[in-house]
Amino acid sequence: MPTDQLFWGAAYGGNTEPGSRYGSPGIGLGRTYWNMSNAGSSVIRAASDASKGRLPWVSYKVGGWAAFANGGQDAAFRSLLTQLNGIGTAVWLTVHHEPEGSGRYGTDESTPSDNSSINDWKNAQRHVRDLMEEVGTQNIAFAPVLMGWTWDERSNRVPASWIDGMAGVWDFFGIDCYNDTTNPAVQKFEDMAMWRDCTADLTARGYQIGIGEWGTRGSGADIAAQHADFLDKGIIGAAYFDSDLNSPTGGWSLTSAQLPVFNTFCLTSSRV
Repeated sequence: MPTDQLFWGAAYGGNTEPGSRYGSPGIGLGRTYWNMSNAGSSVIRAASDASKGRLPWVSYKVGGWAAFANGGQDAAFRSLLTQLNGIGTAVWLTVHHEPEGSGRYGTDESTPSDNSSINDWKNAQRHVRDLMEEVGTQNIAFAPVLMGWTWDERSNRVPASWIDGMAGVWDFFGIDCYNDTTNPAVQKFEDMAMWRDCTADLTARGYQIGIGEWGTRGSGADIAAQHADFLDKGIIGAAYFDSDLNSPTGGWSLTSAQLPVFNTFCLTSSRV
């Protein structure tokens, strides 16, 4: 994985093929979301992304974490890993992104999203690594994706509870981070305490960082400011959440003012 230039990309709509939305050559990273029932479609899409010069970053829900860790999906997941590895170019893999729960919009910040334990999720992550080693994957990099909100003291979460004891499991670390303010004085990510705490913690742990989702309000100039934040932090991948799905405070789709500025950075993105 590169350390001097990031893969600049997006999650567009609901796994929508962006076509010419991001100009030419377009985004360098394609972020998509799947489960085991449509894993076959995910491989087709990942191969299509790779053929267009995009690095596929694919997320999967695998059912109950304890059942998965105990081998309940082994045959299907081995097949999936074999197919993703067979694409022949780099693929980034996440299993159950944002496992912490419903975030700021929920009522119980301590309950993981499938009502299992944090340890169940960690065991599922360990099992993914075990299966990757069994299959002998060469082209797949594995990463969790936690919420940046988890590092905010208002979440009442303990980030270490999701990370400690996982040395050697992940190849890099993913976070999702949104800035919901329209106040230009505090609109850069570097102005957010949770962003500073998150990146400082993960860097101290020796992880390179990828942004699985990000979003900001405001004009195209503010998008450019966010890109500078990522470069300053040595981020290796950043997928803007160019969508209105699952957005209780309003959609994050790039507006007509934002999109051209966003697209200028596609020209400097690393390519597969």
